[in-house]
Amino acid sequence: DQRAVFAYQISLKADERDVFEFFSRAGKVRDVRLIMDRNSRRSKGVGYIEFYDVMSVPMAIALSGQPLLCQPVMVKPSEA
Repeated sequence: DQRAVFAYQISLKADERDVFEFFSRAGKVRDVRLIMDRNSRRSKGVGYIEFYDVMSVPMAIALSGQPLLCQPVMVKPSEA
């Protein structure tokens, strides 16, 4: 989707609410999906963030390298 970004190197302590608040700086977030380990149910530190507006995507990508829970998050366009 054109309105989504892929984020990685997310702090393993961050939950979907933390990620939602972090990316709300770029625009109105529609959905956050963190990829969880099947067995341990812990975050793998990667996820997809979907926005309501296509114009939020470049602003979200501009957040790449900004710290979330003291760890820089990397952001790139989603290839879904």
